[in-house]
Amino acid sequence: MKPECVILNPPLKMMTKTMNWIWKNYNDLSVAEFYPCLRLRSAVFVVEQNCVYEDLDDYDAVAHHCWLLQNQGVAAYLRMIPAAHHASGLPALGRIVVDAGYRDQGLGRKLVLEGLRYIKSVTTAPSVFISAQHHLQGFYGSLGFQASSKPYDEDGILHIDMIQTY
Repeated sequence: MKPECVILNPPLKMMTKTMNWIWKNYNDLSVAEFYPCLRLRSAVFVVEQNCVYEDLDDYDAVAHHCWLLQNQGVAAYLRMIPAAHHASGLPALGRIVVDAGYRDQGLGRKLVLEGLRYIKSVTTAPSVFISAQHHLQGFYGSLGFQASSKPYDEDGILHIDMIQTY
């Protein structure tokens, strides 16, 4: 039986048009900033998706972390792994997650677009890599990503590698 969605930050009001994305390197993060991001990752990827896996990995220490605060909580989060640290040789977006209380408002699309904007501002790489959950292939495809692998199992969830070239 699949657990119910975990809403860490129930919205008190609709999101405003102005979004203040916060970007920080791992070494610049405080515990008070990073803990809510990790909590959201765990709530969605471990509890909601009922997937026991090692969320904390060596990528966190080299990643650029992005999150959006809404109503005193983290509404959305992703990390960007520089090309030099990723097996694909490309900059990669990962741990892309939106709090259940903020879904169905287009925030996931805005989050990925912010990640792409950031990558273009800090690198000259011609492409971006993601390992997407297979059921989200259409969503990422609508943002210009194309499948670059066959579907594969990762921690009990079907994934697919995708690349966006710009």
